Amino acid sequence: MERQDTNSSNSSILSTRSLRSMSRRRKWVALLVFSLILLVPLTSLLNWYGRELKESAIFDNDELNSVITLEAKVSAFDYSSQTLNMFILSMPSAAKSDLKAYTIKAGSKSVSYDLAFDSIPKLDMNLNILFANPTLYPLDRYETNVTILVTDLNKKPLPTLMEFNGGLDGWEVTAVFSKLGDVIIMDLVLTRSNTTKIFGLLIFLLTWALTIYVTRIAVVVWFRDYVVEAVAIGFTGSFLFSLPALRNSQPGAPVIGCISDTMGFLWCVGLVGFSMFSNMFNYIHHRPKVHKDN
Repeated sequence: MERQDTNSSNSSILSTRSLRSMSRRRKWVALLVFSLILLVPLTSLLNWYGRELKESAIFDNDELNSVITLEAKVSAFDYSSQTLNMFILSMPSAAKSDLKAYTIKAGSKSVSYDLAFDSIPKLDMNLNILFANPTLYPLDRYETNVTILVTDLNKKPLPTLMEFNGGLDGWEVTAVFSKLGDVIIMDLVLTRSNTTKIFGLLIFLLTWALTIYVTRIAVVVWFRDYVVEAVAIGFTGSFLFSLPALRNSQPGAPVIGCISDTMGFLWCVGLVGFSMFSNMFNYIHHRPKVHKDN
């Protein structure tokens, strides 16, 4: 009778534990579903913001008497050569019909346009990056600037309306205008887009999570005298050699040496490599004791 009561008590305890475990699992599943419902639209919105709501700025050095309207657009950023490619479109004001020709000087380039022959003049430019900190990827920042002056045939400065459009996939380009005499100074700042930053953070966290899991398996197997399965060695080895590909899958990832490498990638490679060696050594040399039932 007592044994029957004990068995029913144990069965009740196991049933309670099973229900609690199922309840916890349901909470985790609900949290995961809620996170997906929240994060998927959020990341899509950030991606749309980076593509459609492009960074723009307007500067007018003479609001009432603007003769020329210049629109600067960023076309590409060459990370390897640290060069920002952009072009400037110019359009004379319709109210200034007496203007026959003008000259645009942007940086070291100087181009003259004759309105009788040229339509929608375009000036292509390659700007060298003056300040860069690529080691902070994906929080790296790049800066450059250019001076712009528009003059007529008599080299008299013309009042200019300056517009800037910095839409560039994977980047956010902002412009800050200032004036030095009749010269417009345009300071440009390049940072990674929000989508790139979030993706880089996810890769960083995913790499650490898998590394901790693999290292935990190796430690538990070693200290608890468990048998090492071949599948554990295969999983650890495949993960070890997939780490570089996972790291380089980040958009615009620089060469090895950035802060995300010193805080994540290099340590993860070391820990997973140690776990791989531990599992192989355990599999070949260490034989756990076999317990036989009497």
